[in-house]
Amino acid sequence: MRVLKPEVNEATLRRTRFKSGVGDLAPALSFSRLGVKMGVASVLTLAVLGLVFSYYHVTPFGSRNLLIGDMSAQYLQFLTYFRHVITTGQFATYSFSFGVGENLVPMVAYYLLSPFNLLVGLFSVGQLPMAITLILMLKISASAAAMSYYLARHTHQMRWGIVAFAIAYALCGFVTADFVNIMWLDGLIYLPLIAASIDRVRDGQRSLGLFVWLTLTILSNYYVGYMTGLFTVIYFGYVFLTRPNPTVATGRMLLTFLVTEACSVLTSMIVLIPTGLGMLLTSKLSTNTNEFAIQPMYGPEILAQLGLGGENYTNRLIHAPALYATLVVTLLVMSYFVNSKITQRQKLGAAAVFGILLISMFVQPLNTAWHMFHQPAGSPFRYAFLVSFMAVMIAYEAWLAQPQQLKRWQKLAIPASLMGLLVAGFGYLRFAKHSVALAVLTHQYHQLQPNSAKILLLNLLIIGVDAAIIFTTFQRHQLMTLALTAA
Repeated sequence: MRVLKPEVNEATLRRTRFKSGVGDLAPALSFSRLGVKMGVASVLTLAVLGLVFSYYHVTPFGSRNLLIGDMSAQYLQFLTYFRHVITTGQFATYSFSFGVGENLVPMVAYYLLSPFNLLVGLFSVGQLPMAITLILMLKISASAAAMSYYLARHTHQMRWGIVAFAIAYALCGFVTADFVNIMWLDGLIYLPLIAASIDRVRDGQRSLGLFVWLTLTILSNYYVGYMTGLFTVIYFGYVFLTRPNPTVATGRMLLTFLVTEACSVLTSMIVLIPTGLGMLLTSKLSTNTNEFAIQPMYGPEILAQLGLGGENYTNRLIHAPALYATLVVTLLVMSYFVNSKITQRQKLGAAAVFGILLISMFVQPLNTAWHMFHQPAGSPFRYAFLVSFMAVMIAYEAWLAQPQQLKRWQKLAIPASLMGLLVAGFGYLRFAKHSVALAVLTHQYHQLQPNSAKILLLNLLIIGVDAAIIFTTFQRHQLMTLALTAA
């Protein structure tokens, strides 16, 4: 281990620590150790998915498949066509298979530009349902690996805890609610890498990573890329205000960020321009004033999303924001805001980011703007993964801040408060299912929301067990905490 000289200040220490931001070990060893943890997070995520799909006999572990809704009606056909392009080398930009004929470029840009889709070339047409499952599994496991890297880079720590928190991110509520829209999942892979690259800009390092990962996000799926691009502005403001770097001039940092973002968008024009021209021929650019009416998009039923059981097949298309990222993460996020080791500036910054995202989801015109100025027909909160990302990041920082040292009343108040929120969400849904006025106000989706008393009791039990483990002073119990986080 290196011995740092006393005169080395904190800013210099941050730069001298392994440049990916992981501790103060030798660079070669740090890269190796980080790679191992990223690999473990990825493999464990694959194992969890494998167990789930095996239990439900989903291909390649059985005869069932994931061809649900649009996955069967659209994506399978598009991927079949994409396989034909790969295997034959023949690509037409216009097809008469869509109505009386349509430009294919917007469809390709939205559904098919993920690099993971190249895997369909390895399968026969009859094996495409299995290929879709494997692509899904690989994307989710890649999200875990990317989040592992980000947590290490962002916190300058490389503990085994990043594995569990990375898995919590990869299997968050957004993934379980919207996994059938596999083209959106690339955004979950690139988001942590983009955030890590913004951290590098803040540290005065090169912005190449930000350019590469943001460009790939937009090219892979311009829709999620648009949302991620909006979030980069919020995240940059967050790290700039909560973790100021006195060694880098503010003007230089801001200019680097803005120029890099602009270059990324301009590079993406190779896809965006022909896609936009193709969309001009459709009704997608028409404006409906009702989409900008000022009204709430959700109500207290969002509280049910903090625990298990907020999503199922019935409400897959219309539901409250899918915020779930394990109860351990929720408890740690709550502890973050009362932990005296965390600065007031950091707490205010995190609260501001959560506030911006949740208010955007609540106010319909803002929510419409996040969805490229059109209300989606289903999955009304398609950027909910941004909240889960922030929650997991904040939770990991809270775990590093040793929540075991909180005051006794705080250790009791945090789980009690979470239990109260879940009970309130459960009670509100019971009431709302029989209220016509509330149904009209919140788009009439209360009847579709799962609201099981058994699941509520299970959540309360898990909260009690998790809280007892998280807030204990015995370090050996932290391994159990990580296991619960990954569950």
